[in-house]
Parts: sequence; structure tokens; C-alpha cells
Amino acid sequence: MNANAAKTPDDRQAAQKRAIAFLTMDIQRVREAAVELADKLEAVRSGELDRWERLGNAYCLQVLPDRATIEDTVDDQSEACTLSIEELAQLVQDWMHDLDADSPID
Repeated sequence: MNANAAKTPDDRQAAQKRAIAFLTMDIQRVREAAVELADKLEAVRSGELDRWERLGNAYCLQVLPDRATIEDTVDDQSEACTLSIEELAQLVQDWMHDLDADSPID
């Protein structure tokens, strides 16, 4: 894990919970939004983009080459949580898998 990501198991768990809250509140069950997020994470990870930011309903996500930071925009007392891009990308992939599993089959 890089130096800027969560350092302790509790920090990592808090960062994962924040990422899931971000997906729930700001990406929601919208596949197109999840795909865009996955694409932007890959673009930053690959160097195509230097950085990317998404301001949502409840959170602000800032993606840099070595980390993803999620800030709560509603609770000013809440500290930002940081995790690796790889970890967030995996959570997004899992989220999209769940969306696909919930989609009705034609």
C-alpha cells in the first residue's frame, strides 16, 4: 500500500466504508456513473489524466496517481479518508458486478 493510503486496519476499514458510502450516495445504482468512475480511475492510474475530481451529493472524490481521497461534504467534522486507486477500483468493479446481478434479464 502506498504511503498516502490508510495505514492501520481501522483506517483501512474506515476508508472502505467511506468508499461504499460514496458509491451508495453519489454513484447510486447508475451503471453509467460507475463505468465513468472506473474509466477515470484507470485514466489517472495510467497517466492519461494527472488528476480527477467528482463532487457528488454527499462526498467529494479526488483521484491522484497514488491515491483516492473521499471527503464528506455534509459533515464538516468528518476527516477525509484515503485509499489506493487499486483498492477503490476493485470496490467499483464489485459495485458494477452487483448492478449487473440486479439487472433484469430480457
